[in-house]
Amino acid sequence: MTSKWWMSLIFTRVMRAIGPKGRRDIPARDFFKGTFETALAADEILVEVRFPTPTGRTGGAYAKFPHPASGFAVTGVAAVVTIKSDGTIERAAIAVAGAAASAYRATATERALTGSKGDAKAIADAAAKAADGITALSDLAASAEYRKHLVTVYTKRAIERALQRARA
Repeated sequence: MTSKWWMSLIFTRVMRAIGPKGRRDIPARDFFKGTFETALAADEILVEVRFPTPTGRTGGAYAKFPHPASGFAVTGVAAVVTIKSDGTIERAAIAVAGAAASAYRATATERALTGSKGDAKAIADAAAKAADGITALSDLAASAEYRKHLVTVYTKRAIERALQRARA
């Protein structure tokens, strides 16, 4: 896996596990269940992660607000965008971690970006949708309201960097 592991993770389709009962393929969207919890059975191990190779003019970025003591993401956002030759966004994939009980895809943000030119207004409008419908975590590191704010801010930053890299 390359140093751009998060780019690969966004495109992941299947997680393959093996245990005493044999091989089991778990759709990526079903793999992560909650904080430090996966769909693996107690007697299984993860042996393979399958994902397609990004094509075309694709760029990705990861932006996080780190916890001051642990460095873990209070909120982290990975963005991968593919642009067409005319500069419009052909595909966008946005993943958010740390804001809710489990990582999630910001599909409203992805839909809002797709087809746009990726200008400042389009990015801001799309990023504003990244926390829609989530039940944000609230703890000593950040309140639920603050986490939702962080999701918007770091989604915007990740998209901007991803677009810069796709256009380079």
